[in-house]
Amino acid sequence: MDTALEWLLGAGILTVLVAQSIAIARSIVGSLITKSRERKGLLRLLYTEVAQNKNIIDYVALLLDDPNYVKRVLAMRGRYVTAEAWKAARVPLSQNISSKHFAVLSDYYKNLLLLGEVVTLERVRKDKDASHETSSDTIRNAKILLKALDELQSEVLALIRCKVRGVTARDTYAELAQNQELPTPPNSENQR
Repeated sequence: MDTALEWLLGAGILTVLVAQSIAIARSIVGSLITKSRERKGLLRLLYTEVAQNKNIIDYVALLLDDPNYVKRVLAMRGRYVTAEAWKAARVPLSQNISSKHFAVLSDYYKNLLLLGEVVTLERVRKDKDASHETSSDTIRNAKILLKALDELQSEVLALIRCKVRGVTARDTYAELAQNQELPTPPNSENQR
């Protein structure tokens, strides 16, 4: 009888341990699925933002090569580039992707924010002095930033496409920007 009681007690303990193991495994899998969904959603937001920025960056790069606009293109009104999705997503993304992939995103946005600072400074100068024309050093620096952004945005878009399958199929703005089918950017000639 003692043996049967010990066996039942052992079976009960084993059952509890198996049930606990299953509960822990389900919790871990659920957590991984939630993190994966969050990461994909944040990357989709960044994809749209990078595609929108690409359209504007390409437009500004063309104007910086045009002698008629080169001295005033950086002080144009309208939105140049945006980093709002990055500002909202960078902390959760830093916890959900590898440091190598985060560095790719971070490098892109570092250059993007530097371009934003150049544009802001030129607009302030233009507001203080209506006849202000951008210096050749500032134009050269802006061209360097635009070239870096052009190279980095391809890498960022490829990274996001790798991490989020089908992102282009669900992201109309990004597809249009990629195919050059978007209307004129908000800081275009028509709005000056």
